[in-house]
Amino acid sequence: MLAYLQFFLIGFFLADVFLINWKNSPPRRSYWDLVALAGWPLLFLALQSTVLTHWLFPGLLFMMYCAAFRGRWINRFFSNRWITAVGGMCYSIYLIHYEVISAVGRFTKALGSHLPNPVYLVVQFVLVGTRIVIICGVYFVVLEKPCMRRDWPQRCWQSITSLIPVKQSRPGETFAD
Repeated sequence: MLAYLQFFLIGFFLADVFLINWKNSPPRRSYWDLVALAGWPLLFLALQSTVLTHWLFPGLLFMMYCAAFRGRWINRFFSNRWITAVGGMCYSIYLIHYEVISAVGRFTKALGSHLPNPVYLVVQFVLVGTRIVIICGVYFVVLEKPCMRRDWPQRCWQSITSLIPVKQSRPGETFAD
């Protein structure tokens, strides 16, 4: 846990800056879009080295989050409803993506296998990736999203009991009859 403390501290620092300095409303500036544009390749470069990953990557990540909050265009991108929907589904994707890859990959692995490897990977990414988003999206809507409401146990119980037929009593008839 201590080896990854810097990631937690960056997250706490970002929350503090967002709430205290920006007062929940970060000002938008175009130069943050340039920071994001330069930052994405740097993030991937930092992942190439263990030392950079543990020490430079958290700072770059902080800058990228600042850019996402403060940039004009990058904020618009991350605020897009399709992007936020996938972000909301991230736990569902985490839970079942491997099973979807395994099931779908069995049928698609031969498709494009004669192509050069980078092209084959793109073909598989499109074929399997779209199925991951669709299947995990259905899983999210049917199972996870309803459980996000505080009253989900009561709603679930009402749904179950509404399926059980109830015998109607006639006037004057008692339960013991």
